Amino acid sequence: MKNIFSFCRVSRLSSLAFVFTGIILQLVFAGKPVRPLPMTEIVLSGTAALVCCRLPHENHVRHLVCSLGVLAVSLVLALVCPGPAIFALVISGCMAVSHVIFVLGKYRQPRFFFSNIAVWHNIEDNERSMLLLAFMVLMMLFLACLSWSPMLQWTVAALCAAGFVMVYLYLYFEWYMFVGRQVRSEIRRDLRGRLQPVAPIRDEGEKRRMEALYSRIKDLMEEQKPYLDPELSETKMASMVFSNQNYLSRTVNTMSNLNFKQFLNSYRVQYAEGLMRKDPRMQVKEIASLSGFNSTPSFNMAFKLFKGITPGKYMKEMYQLDAPADHGHQPSLQGTEQ
Repeated sequence: MKNIFSFCRVSRLSSLAFVFTGIILQLVFAGKPVRPLPMTEIVLSGTAALVCCRLPHENHVRHLVCSLGVLAVSLVLALVCPGPAIFALVISGCMAVSHVIFVLGKYRQPRFFFSNIAVWHNIEDNERSMLLLAFMVLMMLFLACLSWSPMLQWTVAALCAAGFVMVYLYLYFEWYMFVGRQVRSEIRRDLRGRLQPVAPIRDEGEKRRMEALYSRIKDLMEEQKPYLDPELSETKMASMVFSNQNYLSRTVNTMSNLNFKQFLNSYRVQYAEGLMRKDPRMQVKEIASLSGFNSTPSFNMAFKLFKGITPGKYMKEMYQLDAPADHGHQPSLQGTEQ
């Protein structure tokens, strides 16, 4: 369920209310005929506020302040009526200042560059750049239409309104331009158990207990291979080594410097490598399933993380080494990297 009082929701609803209120006031008080340029200014102001909204994983910069600030400046401009050119210059300046604030907000907190969700920050930086580019295209159309006929000005106004609706829906449904739904699901699944800061070992007694538990975990992984179960969880693993979930997680993090998900994937990748060496002609999808991965994309990501090479390329190299002994087959790489 979406948070009713989230900053992103407040920003969206504020921009929506600004646009609807401005259009209604124009229709009621501006007289006849209604001019397209003031309507376009209202819609562009709402779009600028939306572009300043917080994206799903951005929680460390002042998006709400910038978004409401753009609306406040737009309201002042609507009351002063300085002309379309001044409006475009001031709103573009506000957008530039807002994005400088966003960039500085990230650079002043370098820990975000090294967190496990840094991949999301990179994705959303690209998404925000595309939103800003789309807004600037609309602003250039607005400036170009100043000397056009009223019919063409209404066409630009319609395009700006469509742009506002698309950006609103983009934020509401958390769409992404560059990352598909399946890839987003895989990334989220891999980041669920992201590594948290681990408390230091308090004394030698705790260190010995952790070493003993970690030894039991490794023996279990090597003898029974529970990592081949795609649904293996920390809770289930903890019961198998007679511990609890929190202490198991802390032990794995401390002793291996990996989170639980990464720890499991290290064994799965090692097992998959053995399968590849036995038969380089196996399909990547089949190897992923036999090694305990939920899907091929998650296998590809984990394999490249630990081996520095994609499974398909690794198998191709293995096949080339094996080729002198078997000339009649070509490697089957169906279902390889996406």
